[in-house]
Amino acid sequence: MSSVLNWIVPLVLVALVVDAPLARADNSYGKIDTEYLFGFLTGTDIGEVGEKELESTTVGRFSKRTGSYKALSQALALEYTPAENIRLGMGVIAGYHHITGVGELEYLRRASAEGLSLEIRYRLLAREHGAPGLTLLVEPHWARIEETSGQPVNQYGC
Repeated sequence: MSSVLNWIVPLVLVALVVDAPLARADNSYGKIDTEYLFGFLTGTDIGEVGEKELESTTVGRFSKRTGSYKALSQALALEYTPAENIRLGMGVIAGYHHITGVGELEYLRRASAEGLSLEIRYRLLAREHGAPGLTLLVEPHWARIEETSGQPVNQYGC
C-alpha cells in the first residue's frame, strides 16, 4: 500500500503543477462578474453595453427588546447599461410592518409603497486593464415611509 502512495502522490502533484498555468490562461477577468461577488461590497463590473437586469433585494428586520416587531422591505430595480462604463438603475421599494407592544413605536400592521431609488454607476478604471478596478456609485433615494417605524415621512438621501 505504501509503495502505491509513494508514486501516486508525486504523480498528482506533478499533474497539478503542469495543469495550473493552463487553468490560469483560460481564466480572463471579463468572465467573472464582480458586481455582487462579495455580499457587503459592490464590485467594479457594470455589464456589457445594452445589458438589462431586473434586480430584487429583500431586507428583514425582526425583534425588539419588548413586544413583537417585524419589518420587511422589498426593492425591485431595473438596471441598464446604455454606454460603456455607465450603468443606470431605477427601483421601487415596498414594505410591510407589523409592530405590537414595542415601547417607542406605535402599533402598526400595514403594507405600503415605501419609496423610489435611482442608481448611477460610472467605471473609472476597468480591472481588465490593470489589477484594481474603480467605479463611482451614487444612489439617491426618496422614501415616504420610514423603514424602522413604518410611519409616514418625506425623506431624501444619497
